[in-house]
Amino acid sequence: MSSNASIAVIGMGCVYPGALNPETLWENILAGRRYFRISPDERLPNQYYFDPDPEVLGKTYCNRMAVIDGWSFDPIKWKIPPITYNQSEIVHWLSLHTASEALKAAKIDFDKTDKRRVGVVLGNSGIGEFHRSYLLRNRWPFVERAMRRALGKTYSGKDSDALVEAVRHYYESPFPELREDHLSGNMANVIAGRIANYYDFRSASYTVDGACASSLLAVINACGHLESGDMDVALAGGVDISLDPLEMVGFAKTQALAKQDIRPYDDQAQGIQTGEGCGIVVLSTEAYARQQGYHIHALIKGWGISSDGSGGITQPKKEGQKYALEKTYQKAGYDISTVGYIEGHGTGTPVGDPVEIKALMESQAEVKSENTCHIGSIKANIGHTKAAAGVAGLIKATMALERKILPPHVTWRKPNPAFGTPLTTLRPSQGGPWKSSAIRRASISAFGFGGANTHVTLQEMEPEKAAMASELELIGSHQESELILLSARSPRELKEKAERLLPVAQRICQAELIDLSAALAKAGHNGKFRAALISETPWQLANQLHRLINRLSEGLTLDEIHTPQEGLNTAEARD
Repeated sequence: MSSNASIAVIGMGCVYPGALNPETLWENILAGRRYFRISPDERLPNQYYFDPDPEVLGKTYCNRMAVIDGWSFDPIKWKIPPITYNQSEIVHWLSLHTASEALKAAKIDFDKTDKRRVGVVLGNSGIGEFHRSYLLRNRWPFVERAMRRALGKTYSGKDSDALVEAVRHYYESPFPELREDHLSGNMANVIAGRIANYYDFRSASYTVDGACASSLLAVINACGHLESGDMDVALAGGVDISLDPLEMVGFAKTQALAKQDIRPYDDQAQGIQTGEGCGIVVLSTEAYARQQGYHIHALIKGWGISSDGSGGITQPKKEGQKYALEKTYQKAGYDISTVGYIEGHGTGTPVGDPVEIKALMESQAEVKSENTCHIGSIKANIGHTKAAAGVAGLIKATMALERKILPPHVTWRKPNPAFGTPLTTLRPSQGGPWKSSAIRRASISAFGFGGANTHVTLQEMEPEKAAMASELELIGSHQESELILLSARSPRELKEKAERLLPVAQRICQAELIDLSAALAKAGHNGKFRAALISETPWQLANQLHRLINRLSEGLTLDEIHTPQEGLNTAEARD
């Protein structure tokens, strides 16, 4: 039976690849911008951890990821002592910043809102890579013992001491000295406490770990607190900054990573590509939000949690997911046939996608639904952000309801066979105005290692509102490839331009390839020697530039370089 619960989404904040706020995230989704790049050496040095052979131990065969760029945190502004800042995992500060932005967006009036009735529930799994790096410093005694055993038969005591001391210096130098703030700064449960401490919130503050379901699990827990009357306002979401060897090599050894591209719900789906980020929403009951005059973006009407039980720890189980769906719509008081858009878990794995699709379609069939429901996955844009993934989908679905737009799902070309032929009640979203004579509803799924299944369903607030034409125009702006233009007064100058462009191509993400193409097009091309490269990805562009540079180095003229079958798609001869 329905509990008639209505939880209002009154504020949102986020930091994800390519987006430091929900508005930019939404625009990126509409435009089909994707933020994958070759793994930066600062995060995962490719020379040490990458090998295209999946069988090589200690290596990952995928060297692409979606990383946050352009975000910074000033501890002085937040009145945080430098020693505390330097000793703490970055997820603490990213969460504090994001919570602050969400509270600003909600326009919470603390003169009217009792801080004793404000709580924080966040999802996190494994803290983050800073924490794991710091652990290395504490492991020096083990490394020293291993070195002394290995050196014992080769070096004299004096020589051995000098060598060990030199190694110790280089080993410990990247990490700060461990001090009193290190323990609290590297514990997951303190992430939520950090926010409560800063704002003096007095209700429950804690962190939950449901692996990749963590942030949606946090939202569900927060909804329960609000429904029971424990809180008036709750901050909920998740954070994940973990793109280190433990994550990347670990995923590679389970064969979960895509070698080429992440393609959720496509028949060529190979696996995931990872991302990072933080998303936090501000919630209250609908009654409290109306009483306080807060803007309501959407209403959470139902939620459900289930476990896969005796199913595989790392493999999803259809029955477990269906149980979460059943509980969600029972609580909401409406069935899945009334939902027009589902922001799915959609990791792009050959096992996970079909299970999720079948669970949804069987649930639709059980209520004899004939309505069309569109599905998408934000992971195609920002990667699988793991503990922060579910709330990213919640923000996307909330904005879809508020803006009256079905967001496009990029990267799918041919639907996964699990959808069936022809497409019926469930299909990948192509994007466009969300026209409906009934109340618009959207739902979100998030699943995690260990068999955790979570599902949340939302309802719109302003049915009469129309989609903005400027946002609809963004949907048509996505294209599969970009034209990269170069011109120069001589072959030597053209080669130099290509050499300057090469390191740029090696670092930018897919979305920035669009920006690069636009910038080069505006630069003008009056030189007599010109090259035009058609590239789908920055790494394809890098390969094309390598070929162009090598052939220009050999003294060939441009008309001799015209070899589209090798990736130099066009190269004009001299005017």
